[in-house]
Amino acid sequence: MKRNFLTSLVILFCLILTLSVLESCKPDDDPDPCEGLTLDSIQIDFTMGEHITNSGGIDTIFVYDTALIFNNIVFEAEKGAESYEWTIGEDPRTFTERRFELFFQYPEQSLPIRLIAKRTPNLTCFPQDDGIDTVEHYLTIVDKDSNPIIGKYEGHLESDPDDIFAIQVTRKGSSGYDLININRGCDLSEENVGLGAEIHAGFRKLNVSRSASSGEYRGDCQDPKGWLILSENNMDVEVHFSTAAGDENNPQLQNRTNHVFVGKRLN
Repeated sequence: MKRNFLTSLVILFCLILTLSVLESCKPDDDPDPCEGLTLDSIQIDFTMGEHITNSGGIDTIFVYDTALIFNNIVFEAEKGAESYEWTIGEDPRTFTERRFELFFQYPEQSLPIRLIAKRTPNLTCFPQDDGIDTVEHYLTIVDKDSNPIIGKYEGHLESDPDDIFAIQVTRKGSSGYDLININRGCDLSEENVGLGAEIHAGFRKLNVSRSASSGEYRGDCQDPKGWLILSENNMDVEVHFSTAAGDENNPQLQNRTNHVFVGKRLN
Protein backbone atom coordinates (compact mmCIF):
# COMPACT_ATOMS: atom_id res chain seq x y z
CA MET A 1 0.00 0.00 0.00
CA LYS A 2 2.83 2.32 0.92
CA ARG A 3 4.57 1.49 -2.36
CA ASN A 4 1.42 2.36 -4.36
CA PHE A 5 1.18 5.69 -2.55
CA LEU A 6 4.77 6.57 -3.36
CA THR A 7 4.25 5.52 -6.99
CA SER A 8 1.19 7.80 -7.19
CA LEU A 9 3.21 10.71 -5.78
CA VAL A 10 5.94 10.21 -8.36
CA ILE A 11 3.41 10.09 -11.20
CA LEU A 12 1.66 13.23 -9.89
CA PHE A 13 5.00 15.05 -9.61
CA CYS A 14 5.90 14.10 -13.18
CA LEU A 15 2.52 15.30 -14.45
CA ILE A 16 2.90 18.65 -12.68
CA LEU A 17 6.45 19.04 -14.03
CA THR A 18 5.32 18.20 -17.58
CA LEU A 19 2.43 20.69 -17.42
CA SER A 20 4.70 23.46 -16.14
CA VAL A 21 7.20 22.81 -18.95
CA LEU A 22 4.43 22.85 -21.55
CA GLU A 23 3.03 26.07 -20.09
CA SER A 24 6.42 27.74 -20.30
CA CYS A 25 6.66 26.72 -23.97
CA LYS A 26 3.28 28.15 -24.96
CA PRO A 27 3.51 31.09 -27.39
CA ASP A 28 2.49 34.45 -26.00
CA ASP A 29 -1.12 35.00 -26.97
CA ASP A 30 -0.72 38.77 -26.53
CA PRO A 31 2.47 39.95 -28.27
CA ASP A 32 3.78 43.35 -27.31
CA PRO A 33 2.31 45.86 -29.83
CA CYS A 34 5.13 48.29 -29.06
CA GLU A 35 7.98 45.88 -29.75
CA GLY A 36 10.41 47.39 -32.26
CA LEU A 37 8.56 50.70 -32.48
CA THR A 38 10.22 54.07 -31.99
CA LEU A 39 8.56 57.46 -32.02
CA ASP A 40 10.52 58.35 -35.16
CA SER A 41 9.20 55.26 -36.96
CA ILE A 42 5.54 56.30 -36.55
CA GLN A 43 6.00 59.97 -37.43
CA ILE A 44 4.91 61.27 -40.85
CA ASP A 45 7.72 62.19 -43.27
CA PHE A 46 7.71 63.44 -46.88
CA THR A 47 9.71 63.30 -50.10
CA MET A 48 10.45 65.80 -52.88
CA GLY A 49 10.88 64.66 -56.47
CA GLU A 50 11.52 66.19 -59.88
CA HIS A 51 8.76 65.35 -62.36
CA ILE A 52 10.07 64.44 -65.84
CA THR A 53 8.02 63.20 -68.80
CA ASN A 54 9.65 60.44 -70.81
CA SER A 55 8.98 58.07 -73.70
CA GLY A 56 5.30 57.43 -74.37
CA GLY A 57 4.21 60.28 -72.13
CA ILE A 58 5.03 58.26 -69.00
CA ASP A 59 5.87 60.41 -66.01
CA THR A 60 8.92 59.67 -63.87
CA ILE A 61 9.55 61.16 -60.43
CA PHE A 62 13.18 61.37 -59.29
CA VAL A 63 13.29 61.83 -55.51
CA TYR A 64 16.06 64.29 -54.74
CA ASP A 65 16.68 67.64 -53.05
CA THR A 66 17.77 69.53 -56.21
CA ALA A 67 15.83 70.31 -59.39
CA LEU A 68 15.79 72.62 -62.42
CA ILE A 69 13.78 75.79 -62.80
CA PHE A 70 10.38 75.32 -64.49
CA ASN A 71 10.34 71.58 -63.77
CA ASN A 72 7.45 70.48 -61.59
CA ILE A 73 8.45 69.34 -58.10
CA VAL A 74 6.26 66.71 -56.45
CA PHE A 75 5.87 67.07 -52.70
CA GLU A 76 4.40 63.90 -51.20
CA ALA A 77 3.78 63.06 -47.54
CA GLU A 78 3.33 59.60 -46.14
CA LYS A 79 -0.18 58.33 -45.54
CA GLY A 80 -1.65 58.05 -42.06
CA ALA A 81 -2.37 61.64 -41.03
CA GLU A 82 -5.74 63.35 -40.66
CA SER A 83 -4.41 66.68 -41.92
CA TYR A 84 -1.38 68.14 -43.70
CA GLU A 85 -0.11 71.71 -43.64
CA TRP A 86 2.78 72.73 -45.87
CA THR A 87 4.77 75.96 -46.07
CA ILE A 88 7.30 76.60 -48.85
CA GLY A 89 10.00 79.09 -47.92
CA GLU A 90 8.49 82.54 -47.51
CA ASP A 91 5.49 81.79 -49.73
CA PRO A 92 2.45 83.11 -47.80
CA ARG A 93 0.26 80.27 -49.10
CA THR A 94 -0.47 77.13 -47.10
CA PHE A 95 -0.96 73.83 -48.93
CA THR A 96 -3.15 71.16 -47.36
CA GLU A 97 -2.99 68.24 -49.81
CA ARG A 98 -1.00 65.10 -49.04
CA ARG A 99 0.55 65.34 -52.54
CA PHE A 100 0.90 68.39 -54.77
CA GLU A 101 3.21 69.90 -57.41
CA LEU A 102 4.88 73.29 -57.86
CA PHE A 103 7.49 74.73 -60.21
CA PHE A 104 9.94 77.53 -59.52
CA GLN A 105 10.88 80.27 -61.98
CA TYR A 106 14.11 81.34 -60.28
CA PRO A 107 17.05 79.59 -58.61
CA GLU A 108 16.73 78.91 -54.88
CA GLN A 109 19.41 77.83 -52.43
CA SER A 110 18.37 75.56 -49.53
CA LEU A 111 14.72 76.60 -49.59
CA PRO A 112 13.04 75.30 -46.39
CA ILE A 113 10.04 73.02 -46.99
CA ARG A 114 8.04 72.44 -43.79
CA LEU A 115 5.24 69.95 -43.17
CA ILE A 116 3.03 69.80 -40.09
CA ALA A 117 1.05 66.54 -40.08
CA LYS A 118 -1.57 65.69 -37.47
CA ARG A 119 -2.34 62.02 -36.81
CA THR A 120 -3.93 59.93 -34.07
CA PRO A 121 -1.45 59.76 -31.16
CA ASN A 122 -0.09 56.34 -30.22
CA LEU A 123 -0.58 56.68 -26.46
CA THR A 124 -0.33 52.95 -25.88
CA CYS A 125 3.36 52.89 -26.76
CA PHE A 126 4.25 56.55 -26.28
CA PRO A 127 2.22 58.26 -23.55
CA GLN A 128 3.80 61.63 -24.39
CA ASP A 129 2.97 61.42 -28.13
CA ASP A 130 0.88 64.48 -29.14
CA GLY A 131 0.22 63.24 -32.69
CA ILE A 132 1.71 66.38 -34.28
CA ASP A 133 4.73 65.80 -36.52
CA THR A 134 6.78 68.72 -37.81
CA VAL A 135 9.28 67.83 -40.54
CA GLU A 136 11.55 70.13 -42.55
CA HIS A 137 13.69 69.40 -45.59
CA TYR A 138 15.57 71.77 -47.91
CA LEU A 139 15.18 72.16 -51.67
CA THR A 140 17.68 73.70 -54.11
CA ILE A 141 16.60 74.98 -57.54
CA VAL A 142 19.23 75.63 -60.24
CA ASP A 143 18.93 77.29 -63.63
CA LYS A 144 19.36 75.23 -66.80
CA ASP A 145 22.81 76.61 -67.57
CA SER A 146 24.02 75.25 -64.20
CA ASN A 147 22.85 71.70 -64.85
CA PRO A 148 25.97 69.52 -64.49
CA ILE A 149 24.88 67.19 -67.33
CA ILE A 150 26.24 69.75 -69.83
CA GLY A 151 29.58 68.49 -71.17
CA LYS A 152 31.38 65.81 -73.17
CA TYR A 153 31.77 62.20 -72.00
CA GLU A 154 34.07 59.50 -73.38
CA GLY A 155 33.16 55.84 -73.04
CA HIS A 156 31.77 52.77 -74.79
CA LEU A 157 28.77 50.53 -75.11
CA GLU A 158 28.76 47.68 -72.59
CA SER A 159 28.35 45.31 -75.54
CA ASP A 160 31.57 46.61 -77.21
CA PRO A 161 34.08 47.91 -74.63
CA ASP A 162 36.87 48.26 -77.20
CA ASP A 163 34.98 50.80 -79.33
CA ILE A 164 35.67 54.13 -77.57
CA PHE A 165 33.74 57.25 -78.57
CA ALA A 166 32.40 60.45 -77.04
CA ILE A 167 28.91 61.83 -76.53
CA GLN A 168 27.99 65.41 -75.72
CA VAL A 169 25.16 67.30 -74.01
CA THR A 170 24.80 70.96 -75.02
CA ARG A 171 22.34 73.73 -74.28
CA LYS A 172 19.66 74.51 -76.87
CA GLY A 173 18.72 78.17 -76.78
CA SER A 174 17.04 79.12 -73.52
CA SER A 175 14.67 76.18 -73.24
CA GLY A 176 16.40 72.82 -73.45
CA TYR A 177 19.31 70.57 -74.37
CA ASP A 178 20.76 68.67 -77.32
CA LEU A 179 22.32 65.21 -77.20
CA ILE A 180 25.02 64.39 -79.76
CA ASN A 181 26.36 60.95 -80.78
CA ILE A 182 23.74 58.66 -79.20
CA ASN A 183 23.24 56.43 -81.21
CA ARG A 184 26.86 56.69 -82.45
CA GLY A 185 26.93 59.04 -85.43
CA CYS A 186 23.55 60.52 -84.51
CA ASP A 187 23.19 64.24 -83.88
CA LEU A 188 19.90 65.03 -82.13
CA SER A 189 20.45 68.77 -82.22
CA GLU A 190 17.70 70.98 -83.61
CA GLU A 191 19.88 71.91 -86.59
CA ASN A 192 20.08 68.25 -87.58
CA VAL A 193 16.60 66.81 -86.99
CA GLY A 194 14.55 69.99 -86.76
CA LEU A 195 11.78 69.90 -84.19
CA GLY A 196 11.53 66.10 -84.31
CA ALA A 197 13.77 65.48 -81.29
CA GLU A 198 11.95 65.58 -77.94
CA ILE A 199 14.35 65.85 -75.02
CA HIS A 200 13.28 66.38 -71.40
CA ALA A 201 15.87 67.18 -68.77
CA GLY A 202 16.15 67.25 -65.01
CA PHE A 203 19.01 67.81 -62.61
CA ARG A 204 21.70 65.28 -63.65
CA LYS A 205 19.15 63.52 -65.89
CA LEU A 206 18.10 63.70 -69.53
CA ASN A 207 15.46 61.77 -71.46
CA VAL A 208 15.10 61.33 -75.22
CA SER A 209 11.49 60.35 -75.79
CA ARG A 210 11.40 60.90 -79.56
CA SER A 211 14.17 61.53 -82.05
CA ALA A 212 12.24 61.40 -85.32
CA SER A 213 9.22 63.50 -86.23
CA SER A 214 6.17 61.98 -87.89
CA GLY A 215 7.04 60.57 -91.32
CA GLU A 216 10.78 60.96 -90.77
CA TYR A 217 13.17 58.16 -89.87
CA ARG A 218 16.91 58.79 -89.84
CA GLY A 219 18.86 55.63 -90.58
CA ASP A 220 22.06 56.97 -88.98
CA CYS A 221 20.20 57.69 -85.73
CA GLN A 222 17.93 54.62 -85.59
CA ASP A 223 15.47 56.57 -83.44
CA PRO A 224 17.28 56.37 -80.06
CA LYS A 225 15.13 56.66 -76.95
CA GLY A 226 16.21 56.45 -73.34
CA TRP A 227 17.76 58.03 -70.25
CA LEU A 228 21.08 59.71 -69.51
CA ILE A 229 21.93 59.63 -65.79
CA LEU A 230 24.89 61.50 -64.31
CA SER A 231 26.47 60.35 -61.04
CA GLU A 232 26.49 62.53 -57.92
CA ASN A 233 30.19 63.26 -58.38
CA ASN A 234 29.28 64.73 -61.83
CA MET A 235 31.95 62.59 -63.51
CA ASP A 236 30.40 59.23 -64.45
CA VAL A 237 27.55 58.89 -66.91
CA GLU A 238 25.30 56.06 -68.05
CA VAL A 239 22.93 56.19 -71.01
CA HIS A 240 20.30 53.43 -71.11
CA PHE A 241 18.72 53.63 -74.56
CA SER A 242 17.16 51.58 -77.33
CA THR A 243 17.37 51.85 -81.12
CA ALA A 244 15.06 50.77 -83.94
CA ALA A 245 16.23 48.24 -86.50
CA GLY A 246 15.60 48.63 -90.23
CA ASP A 247 15.99 51.25 -92.92
CA GLU A 248 14.98 54.88 -93.10
CA ASN A 249 11.99 54.10 -95.31
CA ASN A 250 10.15 52.36 -92.47
CA PRO A 251 9.34 54.90 -89.70
CA GLN A 252 6.91 52.63 -87.87
CA LEU A 253 9.33 49.91 -86.79
CA GLN A 254 8.70 48.62 -83.24
CA ASN A 255 11.57 46.12 -83.16
CA ARG A 256 14.06 47.74 -80.80
CA THR A 257 17.46 46.82 -79.34
CA ASN A 258 18.62 47.90 -75.88
CA HIS A 259 22.05 49.42 -75.20
CA VAL A 260 24.01 50.88 -72.28
CA PHE A 261 26.71 53.53 -72.76
CA VAL A 262 29.10 54.09 -69.83
CA GLY A 263 31.52 57.00 -69.84
CA LYS A 264 33.51 59.59 -67.92
CA ARG A 265 33.52 63.35 -68.23
CA LEU A 266 36.05 64.96 -70.55
CA ASN A 267 34.97 68.55 -69.90
